[in-house]
Amino acid sequence: MQIVAKPARRIRTVEGSCWACREHRVKCKLQKPNCSRCLKKGLSCEYGKYRLKWGAIVAPDKFGQKKRSSASQQEAKLEIMSLPLPRFNSDSKMMYFQMIISPRLTARSVPWDYDSLKFASKDTLLKDLIDAMSCAHFMVQTKQEPELYKSKQIARVSALKNLSSILQLDPSAESKINPTAIFRGSVLLGLLDGVIEPDSSSYRPTQHINGGRAILDKYRDQITNNTAVTLKDKVNAEIMSVFATMDLTYSLLTGSSPYFKPQFWFEFGSCDAWWGNVDQSDPFLEIMSILTTLAVLGHSMKTSHRPPSMDQLLEIQERLAQFILPARSAQAIVKTSERSSFQSWSCFCSAYANTAMIYCLRALWSCTLEDDRVQCAVSMFVDDLISASNDTLQHCLLFPLLIAGYHTQDTRQRDVIRSSCMTCYGYLFFGSIRLIIEFLEERWARSTERLSEVRIEDSLKVKLEFDLEPFPEFAEEGPTTTWWDNFEEFGRKTFVF
Repeated sequence: MQIVAKPARRIRTVEGSCWACREHRVKCKLQKPNCSRCLKKGLSCEYGKYRLKWGAIVAPDKFGQKKRSSASQQEAKLEIMSLPLPRFNSDSKMMYFQMIISPRLTARSVPWDYDSLKFASKDTLLKDLIDAMSCAHFMVQTKQEPELYKSKQIARVSALKNLSSILQLDPSAESKINPTAIFRGSVLLGLLDGVIEPDSSSYRPTQHINGGRAILDKYRDQITNNTAVTLKDKVNAEIMSVFATMDLTYSLLTGSSPYFKPQFWFEFGSCDAWWGNVDQSDPFLEIMSILTTLAVLGHSMKTSHRPPSMDQLLEIQERLAQFILPARSAQAIVKTSERSSFQSWSCFCSAYANTAMIYCLRALWSCTLEDDRVQCAVSMFVDDLISASNDTLQHCLLFPLLIAGYHTQDTRQRDVIRSSCMTCYGYLFFGSIRLIIEFLEERWARSTERLSEVRIEDSLKVKLEFDLEPFPEFAEEGPTTTWWDNFEEFGRKTFVF
C-alpha cells in the first residue's frame, strides 16, 4: 500500500497583513486603519513590523514565534490585564506613544520617527506629557482606571507646574529657555486635555488655545519667523500642523479669530504634516486656506453683526466648487492601486471642501438648515464618506463628520455618519469622539422629537378641520439662532480635527 504524504499546510497570509489576520492565517485586504475582516469580526486591527506586547517590559513581538494554546493564551491575557502599574514604565510609555498614539495623529497612520522623539527623553516637561498621554489612552483600552488615572494625574500636574515655572522665569534667564520645546509641550497638553481625555464640564481647550497663541506671540522670532527651517524637522512639522488645525477648527466652531493667516498653510508644502507630505499646490492646503478666510469672516460677522459682501461669498464658493467631487463619482472609478490612492485623497479633500461650503452657507450666508444647497453639500459629503470607507484617511474626517452630522436630516445619512464615528472610535480611542457622538445623538433626538410634534399638530388640524394658516415648514432652529449658538459651547470643550 502506497503512503501518500499530506501536502504541507499553505500559509495564506500576505506581506503587510494586520496582526489579527496573521494569527488566523487568512488573507488580509490590507485596508487601513481597519481591514474589512477585522471590522466584520469586531477585532482590533493593528499593522506594523512589530507588535507591542505588554509584559515586564514593552518588547517587540515578531511574527512567527511559537503559538500558545488557547488555555495558555487566556492565562496570559488575564496576567497582562492584571499587571501592576510599575511595569508600565517610562520606556514603555515612550514606545506606546510612538507606536500607538502618534500614528493616530496622522492621516496615513505612520508613527513619528523614534530618533526625532529622543528630544522628549531629555526634557522633563515633554517626558511628563508623553507619560500622561500614554496612561490616559492606555486606560481606555485596558480599563485599569484606578492605577493609570493616578499615574496620569501625577504626570499631568508635574507637566503643568514645569510649564508654569518656565513661563514665569526672570527675563535674564530666558537664554536657557527652549521655545520650541515649550510650544511642543503646550500642544501635547492640548492633545491630552482636548482630544484624548477631554472634560465635558470644563473649557480646557480654550485655555490651551490661548496658551499656545501666547507662546507663539512671546517667542515669535524663535518659532514662527523662520518657519521654513522649523518645519523641516518632522516632529516640528507634525506638531505645528496639529496646532494650526486645532486652532482653525476651534475658531470655526467658537467664532474666535484664527491665529494663522490664510497663506500660512502653504508653508506646509513638502513638509511632514499630520495629513502627509504634499506639494504646495495641493488642493488640501488651498481648502485649509479658504477655511481660514471663512473663519476670519465668521469672527467679523459674530463680533460686528455685519455679513460679508455677496461677491466675496460667491467667489469663495466658486473656489470650493472645483474641489468637490460630483455625487457618486468615486464609486464609478475602476480601482487600480495608483488611481485608487489618487481618488482616496480626492474624496478626503472633497469632504473638507463640502464642510467649508456648509459653513459658508450656514454661518455667513445665514441659510436655513433645510436649504437645498445645505442639504446638497451634506449629501455629497456622505457620498465622499461612503467612498472613503475602510480607507486610511477616514479617521481624519472628524470635523467634517461633526458639521455634516449636525445638518443632515436623512435617517440613512445619519446611520452612515454614526457608523463612521463608531469605526473611528474603535481605532482611535479618543475621548473627543465620544463627545461628538453624544452631541450628534442629542441633536438628532431633538430633531426627531420636534418633527413628531409638528406631525401631530398637522394631523390635529386636518382631523378637527380648523380653518387656520398652514403650519410653517419644519425648522428646529429659531429665526435668530446663529451658527455659534449651535457650536460654540461644544467647541470650547474639545478639539476636533
